[in-house]
Amino acid sequence: MAISNLRKDDERCADIVSQFLDVNFYKKYTKYFDRITDKERQVKGIDTTFMIDDKTYICDEKAAIRYINKGLNTFSLELSFIGRYDDLRDGWLIDEKHINNSFLFVWIDKSKTDMLESVSDVQQLEIALVDRRKILKYLESIGWSKENMISKSQKMRENDDEYGGNLRKHGCKFVCSKHLVEQPVNVLMSRDKLKEISDLTLNWSL
Repeated sequence: MAISNLRKDDERCADIVSQFLDVNFYKKYTKYFDRITDKERQVKGIDTTFMIDDKTYICDEKAAIRYINKGLNTFSLELSFIGRYDDLRDGWLIDEKHINNSFLFVWIDKSKTDMLESVSDVQQLEIALVDRRKILKYLESIGWSKENMISKSQKMRENDDEYGGNLRKHGCKFVCSKHLVEQPVNVLMSRDKLKEISDLTLNWSL
């Protein structure tokens, strides 16, 4: 029951963030904006489609809704997780079934509440629109091809003492969250690095 309620809270907060973005970002800064509502496309990593300049974005929104008011300086990009049948699955960063070409990373730096109840709660929010290929290209440039990340993910699962890397040196490191139901292995990337390789960043202080 607790897990179910937490998921409902997450979904409500994510919906509120989407409402904020619809008004303050998509309608003001993009063309041909469409929010995707059918589950078939959503499970393929498509939340929105739009254009900026002459580039078409097929975008997966990722909001750090569990870190509201926390001053989060990173974002967790999923490499693998345990499915409902105890099967190991590729995470959304590398899963080839996900056909989005970009991510919209969202940090809610200041809110009236730690768990959003309405759009009016949002007081400070920052986004980074990042091309998926740029993330993978950057990771590969520092030695983390898809194959290497899959291998590293397995090592993180098998060995609690496996070295995760230096966030300050490369702007990323690997973490395994075994305390969570899905036990995800993520590559944790710094907010500054994501902004550096982004196509666009925006910050709202209301």
